Amino acid sequence: MWSADQNRGAGLGHWHPHMMVFSPYYENSMLGGNQFGHPLPLVTDDAGTPFAVVVIPVDDQLALKARQE
Repeated sequence: MWSADQNRGAGLGHWHPHMMVFSPYYENSMLGGNQFGHPLPLVTDDAGTPFAVVVIPVDDQLALKARQE
């Protein structure tokens, strides 16, 4: 999800390009308790479960952009 052109759907819109790392049983507190919307890594809704994922936002300038023709 390294795209600068992503759209998360109606009502959600654009979000930062990002990487997702499967991290079973991780808690957001293990990463500093970062909140959604900040450009810092955070654990998704499944924190503390076998399905936890760390989302790492990437600088928009480094993201892939669709070719404009």
